[in-house]
Amino acid sequence: VVHQILTGFVWEEDALGRAKAGFQQTHDTLTKSLEGATTEALMARVAGGDPAFLSVGHATTRGLTLDQVREAVTAQLTTDALDVSICGDVDLAELEGLVLKYLGTVPRSQRQVEAPTRAVPAPAAAAAAESRHLDVFLPDSDERAVAYVAGTAPNRWGYLQDGTHLLDLFRATGPPPEALARWDHPLFANVALGLLREVVNRRLFSNVREQKRLTYDANFHLTAFENLAGSWYLVTVTANPVNAQRALQACKDTLFDLAGASPITPDNVESAKRVLINRHDGDVRSNQYWVELLQGVQEGGPHQAVPTKDISCIRDFAKVVNSVTAKDLQFILSTLGVAEDQMHTAIGVSGQTPPVAAAGAGAGGAMPQP
Repeated sequence: VVHQILTGFVWEEDALGRAKAGFQQTHDTLTKSLEGATTEALMARVAGGDPAFLSVGHATTRGLTLDQVREAVTAQLTTDALDVSICGDVDLAELEGLVLKYLGTVPRSQRQVEAPTRAVPAPAAAAAAESRHLDVFLPDSDERAVAYVAGTAPNRWGYLQDGTHLLDLFRATGPPPEALARWDHPLFANVALGLLREVVNRRLFSNVREQKRLTYDANFHLTAFENLAGSWYLVTVTANPVNAQRALQACKDTLFDLAGASPITPDNVESAKRVLINRHDGDVRSNQYWVELLQGVQEGGPHQAVPTKDISCIRDFAKVVNSVTAKDLQFILSTLGVAEDQMHTAIGVSGQTPPVAAAGAGAGGAMPQP
Protein backbone atom coordinates (compact mmCIF):
# COMPACT_ATOMS: atom_id res chain seq x y z
CA VAL A 1 0.00 0.00 0.00
CA VAL A 2 2.81 2.43 0.87
CA HIS A 3 4.56 1.63 -2.43
CA GLN A 4 1.37 2.23 -4.41
CA ILE A 5 0.59 5.52 -2.66
CA LEU A 6 4.11 6.86 -3.21
CA THR A 7 4.54 5.72 -6.80
CA GLY A 8 1.23 5.14 -8.55
CA PHE A 9 -1.60 6.78 -6.66
CA VAL A 10 -4.53 7.68 -8.93
CA TRP A 11 -6.26 10.99 -8.21
CA GLU A 12 -9.94 10.98 -9.21
CA GLU A 13 -12.60 13.70 -9.11
CA ASP A 14 -15.30 11.36 -7.83
CA ALA A 15 -13.04 10.23 -4.98
CA LEU A 16 -12.48 13.88 -4.05
CA GLY A 17 -16.24 14.37 -4.07
CA ARG A 18 -16.71 11.48 -1.64
CA ALA A 19 -13.97 12.86 0.60
CA LYS A 20 -15.64 16.29 0.61
CA ALA A 21 -18.96 14.70 1.51
CA GLY A 22 -17.27 12.90 4.40
CA PHE A 23 -15.78 16.13 5.76
CA GLN A 24 -19.10 17.93 5.40
CA GLN A 25 -20.92 15.15 7.24
CA THR A 26 -18.37 15.27 10.05
CA HIS A 27 -18.77 19.05 10.32
CA ASP A 28 -22.56 18.76 10.41
CA THR A 29 -22.42 16.05 13.07
CA LEU A 30 -20.11 18.16 15.21
CA THR A 31 -22.19 21.34 15.03
CA LYS A 32 -25.36 19.40 15.91
CA SER A 33 -23.72 17.78 18.95
CA LEU A 34 -23.78 19.61 22.28
CA GLU A 35 -20.21 18.61 23.11
CA GLY A 36 -18.99 19.28 19.58
CA ALA A 37 -20.66 22.67 19.24
CA THR A 38 -19.37 23.84 22.61
CA THR A 39 -15.78 22.68 22.10
CA GLU A 40 -15.80 24.24 18.62
CA ALA A 41 -16.81 27.60 20.07
CA LEU A 42 -14.26 27.28 22.88
CA MET A 43 -11.41 26.27 20.55
CA ALA A 44 -12.22 29.20 18.27
CA ARG A 45 -11.60 31.43 21.29
CA VAL A 46 -8.58 29.59 22.71
CA ALA A 47 -6.85 29.23 19.32
CA GLY A 48 -7.50 32.82 18.32
CA GLY A 49 -9.80 31.73 15.50
CA ASP A 50 -7.10 29.73 13.71
CA PRO A 51 -9.04 27.52 11.24
CA ALA A 52 -6.40 24.78 11.49
CA PHE A 53 -7.82 23.89 14.91
CA LEU A 54 -11.49 24.00 13.93
CA SER A 55 -13.70 21.66 11.95
CA VAL A 56 -13.61 22.07 8.17
CA GLY A 57 -16.72 23.93 7.03
CA HIS A 58 -18.68 23.45 3.83
CA ALA A 59 -17.32 26.58 2.14
CA THR A 60 -13.74 25.40 2.60
CA THR A 61 -14.32 21.91 1.22
CA ARG A 62 -16.39 23.18 -1.71
CA GLY A 63 -13.58 25.51 -2.75
CA LEU A 64 -10.89 22.82 -2.98
CA THR A 65 -9.86 21.52 -6.41
CA LEU A 66 -8.26 18.18 -7.22
CA ASP A 67 -5.01 19.91 -8.21
CA GLN A 68 -4.83 21.76 -4.88
CA VAL A 69 -5.41 18.58 -2.90
CA ARG A 70 -2.89 16.60 -4.96
CA GLU A 71 -0.22 19.28 -4.52
CA ALA A 72 -0.76 19.57 -0.76
CA VAL A 73 -0.69 15.81 -0.13
CA THR A 74 2.18 14.84 -2.44
CA ALA A 75 4.33 17.61 -0.93
CA GLN A 76 4.25 15.61 2.32
CA LEU A 77 4.74 12.14 0.82
CA THR A 78 8.50 12.24 0.30
CA THR A 79 11.02 9.56 1.17
CA ASP A 80 13.28 11.90 3.15
CA ALA A 81 10.56 12.20 5.81
CA LEU A 82 9.34 8.59 5.75
CA ASP A 83 9.42 6.58 8.99
CA VAL A 84 8.31 2.95 8.79
CA SER A 85 7.87 0.79 11.89
CA ILE A 86 6.73 -2.85 11.72
CA CYS A 87 5.88 -5.06 14.68
CA GLY A 88 4.54 -8.60 14.71
CA ASP A 89 5.29 -12.31 14.76
CA VAL A 90 7.08 -12.40 11.40
CA ASP A 91 10.07 -14.03 9.76
CA LEU A 92 12.71 -11.27 9.70
CA ALA A 93 14.44 -12.54 6.58
CA GLU A 94 11.16 -12.64 4.67
CA LEU A 95 10.18 -9.23 6.03
CA GLU A 96 13.47 -7.65 4.95
CA GLY A 97 12.96 -9.05 1.47
CA LEU A 98 9.49 -7.54 1.26
CA VAL A 99 10.75 -4.19 2.54
CA LEU A 100 13.47 -4.18 -0.12
CA LYS A 101 10.99 -5.13 -2.83
CA TYR A 102 8.20 -2.69 -2.00
CA LEU A 103 9.99 0.20 -0.27
CA GLY A 104 13.47 -0.16 -1.71
CA THR A 105 12.09 0.39 -5.20
CA VAL A 106 10.39 3.70 -4.35
CA PRO A 107 12.30 6.53 -6.10
CA ARG A 108 14.03 8.92 -3.73
CA SER A 109 12.23 12.24 -3.22
CA GLN A 110 12.72 15.33 -1.10
CA ARG A 111 10.50 18.05 0.30
CA GLN A 112 10.77 21.31 -1.61
CA VAL A 113 9.85 23.52 1.34
CA GLU A 114 12.68 24.15 3.78
CA ALA A 115 11.97 22.78 7.24
CA PRO A 116 11.51 25.38 9.99
CA THR A 117 14.47 25.80 12.33
CA ARG A 118 12.19 25.59 15.38
CA ALA A 119 8.78 24.20 16.20
CA VAL A 120 5.81 26.29 15.10
CA PRO A 121 4.03 27.64 18.20
CA ALA A 122 0.44 26.74 18.95
CA PRO A 123 -1.76 29.76 18.16
CA ALA A 124 -2.33 32.38 20.84
CA ALA A 125 -5.72 32.86 22.45
CA ALA A 126 -7.94 35.84 21.79
CA ALA A 127 -7.05 39.19 23.33
CA ALA A 128 -7.13 39.30 27.12
CA ALA A 129 -9.71 42.09 27.02
CA GLU A 130 -12.20 39.72 25.39
CA SER A 131 -14.53 37.69 27.59
CA ARG A 132 -13.02 34.41 28.77
CA HIS A 133 -16.39 32.69 29.14
CA LEU A 134 -18.79 31.40 26.49
CA ASP A 135 -22.39 30.20 26.75
CA VAL A 136 -23.60 27.95 23.92
CA PHE A 137 -27.22 26.91 23.45
CA LEU A 138 -28.25 24.06 21.15
CA PRO A 139 -31.97 23.52 20.46
CA ASP A 140 -32.86 19.92 21.31
CA SER A 141 -35.62 17.90 22.94
CA ASP A 142 -33.10 16.49 25.45
CA GLU A 143 -32.06 18.84 28.26
CA ARG A 144 -28.35 18.39 28.97
CA ALA A 145 -25.33 20.49 29.88
CA VAL A 146 -21.58 20.25 29.47
CA ALA A 147 -18.93 22.62 30.80
CA TYR A 148 -15.29 23.12 29.87
CA VAL A 149 -12.19 24.74 31.31
CA ALA A 150 -9.22 25.27 28.99
CA GLY A 151 -5.78 26.82 29.23
CA THR A 152 -2.22 26.65 27.95
CA ALA A 153 0.08 23.69 28.64
CA PRO A 154 3.40 22.26 27.43
CA ASN A 155 3.28 19.93 24.44
CA ARG A 156 3.83 16.18 24.75
CA TRP A 157 7.61 16.56 24.99
CA GLY A 158 7.70 19.55 27.33
CA TYR A 159 7.94 22.52 24.96
CA LEU A 160 5.98 25.65 25.78
CA GLN A 161 4.39 28.02 23.30
CA ASP A 162 7.45 30.31 23.20
CA GLY A 163 9.75 27.36 22.44
CA THR A 164 11.13 27.13 25.98
CA HIS A 165 11.48 23.61 27.35
CA LEU A 166 10.41 22.61 30.86
CA LEU A 167 14.01 21.58 31.53
CA ASP A 168 15.16 25.16 30.86
CA LEU A 169 12.70 26.53 33.40
CA PHE A 170 13.63 23.89 35.96
CA ARG A 171 17.35 24.50 35.46
CA ALA A 172 16.81 28.20 36.19
CA THR A 173 15.62 27.31 39.72
CA GLY A 174 19.10 26.01 40.62
CA PRO A 175 18.18 22.38 41.37
CA PRO A 176 20.65 19.84 42.81
CA PRO A 177 22.60 17.76 40.25
CA GLU A 178 20.65 14.57 40.92
CA ALA A 179 17.32 16.30 40.22
CA LEU A 180 18.68 17.90 37.06
CA ALA A 181 19.89 14.48 35.87
CA ARG A 182 16.36 13.07 36.24
CA TRP A 183 14.82 15.95 34.32
CA ASP A 184 17.42 15.67 31.56
CA HIS A 185 16.04 12.34 30.31
CA PRO A 186 14.24 12.90 26.96
CA LEU A 187 11.15 11.04 28.22
CA PHE A 188 10.86 12.88 31.55
CA ALA A 189 8.49 15.65 30.46
CA ASN A 190 6.29 13.20 28.56
CA VAL A 191 5.96 10.88 31.55
CA ALA A 192 5.55 13.69 34.07
CA LEU A 193 2.68 15.19 32.08
CA GLY A 194 1.04 11.76 31.95
CA LEU A 195 1.33 11.47 35.73
CA LEU A 196 -0.02 14.98 36.19
CA ARG A 197 -3.03 14.07 34.08
CA GLU A 198 -3.76 11.08 36.33
CA VAL A 199 -3.39 13.16 39.50
CA VAL A 200 -5.72 15.90 38.27
CA ASN A 201 -8.30 13.37 37.07
CA ARG A 202 -8.34 11.67 40.46
CA ARG A 203 -8.82 15.01 42.23
CA LEU A 204 -11.65 15.96 39.89
CA PHE A 205 -13.37 12.64 40.53
CA SER A 206 -12.98 13.04 44.29
CA ASN A 207 -14.07 16.67 44.47
CA VAL A 208 -16.68 17.14 41.75
CA ARG A 209 -18.30 13.71 41.80
CA GLU A 210 -17.72 12.04 45.17
CA GLN A 211 -17.84 15.07 47.47
CA LYS A 212 -20.13 17.53 45.68
CA ARG A 213 -22.10 15.01 43.58
CA LEU A 214 -22.41 17.43 40.68
CA THR A 215 -21.55 15.07 37.84
CA TYR A 216 -21.06 11.50 36.72
CA ASP A 217 -17.99 12.40 34.72
CA ALA A 218 -15.21 15.01 34.96
CA ASN A 219 -12.09 14.61 32.86
CA PHE A 220 -8.74 16.40 32.48
CA HIS A 221 -7.19 16.03 29.03
CA LEU A 222 -3.97 17.32 27.43
CA THR A 223 -4.02 17.88 23.68
CA ALA A 224 -0.31 16.98 23.79
CA PHE A 225 0.85 18.12 20.36
CA GLU A 226 4.15 16.65 19.18
CA ASN A 227 5.12 19.03 16.37
CA LEU A 228 3.75 22.30 17.75
CA ALA A 229 5.40 24.22 20.56
CA GLY A 230 2.88 24.43 23.36
CA SER A 231 -0.48 22.79 23.81
CA TRP A 232 -3.71 23.11 25.80
CA TYR A 233 -5.41 21.31 28.63
CA LEU A 234 -9.16 20.75 28.62
CA VAL A 235 -11.35 19.88 31.60
CA THR A 236 -14.73 18.43 30.62
CA VAL A 237 -17.64 18.01 33.02
CA THR A 238 -21.18 16.88 32.22
CA ALA A 239 -24.04 17.93 34.49
CA ASN A 240 -27.71 18.71 34.78
CA PRO A 241 -28.33 22.20 33.31
CA VAL A 242 -29.31 23.43 36.78
CA ASN A 243 -25.91 22.37 38.16
CA ALA A 244 -23.74 23.32 35.17
CA GLN A 245 -22.38 26.55 36.64
CA ARG A 246 -21.66 24.91 40.00
CA ALA A 247 -19.92 21.97 38.30
CA LEU A 248 -17.79 24.37 36.25
CA GLN A 249 -16.80 26.29 39.37
CA ALA A 250 -15.98 23.04 41.19
CA CYS A 251 -13.59 22.07 38.38
CA LYS A 252 -11.92 25.49 38.53
CA ASP A 253 -11.66 25.25 42.33
CA THR A 254 -10.01 21.84 42.00
CA LEU A 255 -7.30 23.32 39.77
CA PHE A 256 -6.90 26.33 42.09
CA ASP A 257 -6.49 24.02 45.10
CA LEU A 258 -3.92 21.83 43.33
CA ALA A 259 -1.90 24.92 42.48
CA GLY A 260 -2.13 26.35 46.00
CA ALA A 261 -3.99 25.28 49.13
CA SER A 262 -4.04 21.52 48.48
CA PRO A 263 -0.92 20.68 46.44
CA ILE A 264 0.05 17.34 44.94
CA THR A 265 1.12 14.77 47.55
CA PRO A 266 3.54 11.82 47.31
CA ASP A 267 0.56 9.47 47.70
CA ASN A 268 -1.11 11.10 44.68
CA VAL A 269 2.04 10.50 42.65
CA GLU A 270 2.51 6.88 43.73
CA SER A 271 -1.08 6.09 42.78
CA ALA A 272 -0.59 7.73 39.37
CA LYS A 273 2.64 5.79 38.83
CA ARG A 274 0.86 2.49 39.37
CA VAL A 275 -1.78 3.46 36.82
CA LEU A 276 0.79 4.45 34.17
CA ILE A 277 3.02 1.40 34.66
CA ASN A 278 0.12 -1.07 34.74
CA ARG A 279 -1.33 0.48 31.59
CA HIS A 280 2.05 0.31 29.86
CA ASP A 281 2.58 -3.31 30.91
CA GLY A 282 -0.79 -4.20 29.43
CA ASP A 283 -0.34 -2.21 26.23
CA VAL A 284 3.09 -3.67 25.36
CA ARG A 285 1.31 -6.92 24.51
CA SER A 286 -0.16 -5.09 21.51
CA ASN A 287 1.64 -4.75 18.18
CA GLN A 288 -0.08 -1.43 17.60
CA TYR A 289 1.30 0.00 20.85
CA TRP A 290 4.84 -1.02 19.90
CA VAL A 291 4.51 0.65 16.51
CA GLU A 292 3.26 3.82 18.21
CA LEU A 293 6.21 3.76 20.61
CA LEU A 294 8.67 3.36 17.74
CA GLN A 295 7.32 6.26 15.70
CA GLY A 296 9.97 8.95 15.34
CA VAL A 297 12.80 6.98 16.95
CA GLN A 298 14.66 6.31 13.69
CA GLU A 299 14.12 9.71 12.10
CA GLY A 300 16.89 12.21 11.61
CA GLY A 301 17.79 15.38 9.80
CA PRO A 302 15.65 18.47 9.28
CA HIS A 303 12.36 16.55 9.27
CA GLN A 304 12.85 14.96 12.69
CA ALA A 305 9.34 15.13 14.16
CA VAL A 306 10.52 14.81 17.77
CA PRO A 307 14.17 15.91 18.03
CA THR A 308 14.55 14.64 21.61
CA LYS A 309 13.06 11.17 21.07
CA ASP A 310 15.39 8.16 20.99
CA ILE A 311 15.36 4.48 21.96
CA SER A 312 15.77 5.37 25.66
CA CYS A 313 12.20 6.67 25.57
CA ILE A 314 11.11 3.04 25.19
CA ARG A 315 13.80 1.28 27.19
CA ASP A 316 13.61 3.49 30.30
CA PHE A 317 9.85 3.97 30.64
CA ALA A 318 9.40 2.41 34.10
CA LYS A 319 12.65 3.92 35.36
CA VAL A 320 11.60 7.43 34.37
CA VAL A 321 8.09 7.00 35.78
CA ASN A 322 9.48 5.92 39.14
CA SER A 323 11.91 8.86 39.22
CA VAL A 324 9.20 11.56 39.22
CA THR A 325 8.38 13.28 42.53
CA ALA A 326 5.46 15.34 43.81
CA LYS A 327 7.63 18.47 43.66
CA ASP A 328 8.34 17.77 39.99
CA LEU A 329 4.64 17.63 39.18
CA GLN A 330 3.91 20.73 41.26
CA PHE A 331 6.52 22.64 39.27
CA ILE A 332 5.07 21.45 35.95
CA LEU A 333 1.56 22.36 37.08
CA SER A 334 2.82 25.92 37.62
CA THR A 335 3.60 26.15 33.88
CA LEU A 336 -0.04 25.47 32.94
CA GLY A 337 -2.52 28.31 32.58
CA VAL A 338 -4.54 27.46 35.69
CA ALA A 339 -4.88 30.95 37.18
CA GLU A 340 -8.28 32.66 36.95
CA ASP A 341 -7.05 35.18 34.37
CA GLN A 342 -5.45 32.41 32.25
CA MET A 343 -8.47 30.13 31.93
CA HIS A 344 -11.12 30.02 29.23
CA THR A 345 -14.46 28.47 30.15
CA ALA A 346 -17.62 27.46 28.32
CA ILE A 347 -21.01 26.02 29.22
CA GLY A 348 -23.10 24.30 26.58
CA VAL A 349 -26.79 23.68 27.24
CA SER A 350 -29.31 21.83 25.09
CA GLY A 351 -33.07 22.05 25.49
CA GLN A 352 -36.24 23.52 24.07
CA THR A 353 -35.69 27.02 25.47
CA PRO A 354 -32.35 28.77 26.08
CA PRO A 355 -31.34 29.42 29.69
CA VAL A 356 -31.06 33.04 30.76
CA ALA A 357 -27.24 32.92 30.77
CA ALA A 358 -27.06 31.81 27.14
CA ALA A 359 -29.87 33.87 25.66
CA GLY A 360 -28.61 36.67 23.44
CA ALA A 361 -24.99 35.79 24.21
CA GLY A 362 -23.75 36.79 20.77
CA ALA A 363 -20.74 34.59 20.01
CA GLY A 364 -21.84 32.35 22.84
CA GLY A 365 -25.38 31.85 21.59
CA ALA A 366 -26.71 29.16 19.31
CA MET A 367 -24.14 27.78 16.91
CA PRO A 368 -24.61 28.91 13.29
CA GLN A 369 -25.81 26.22 10.94
CA PRO A 370 -23.51 25.21 8.04
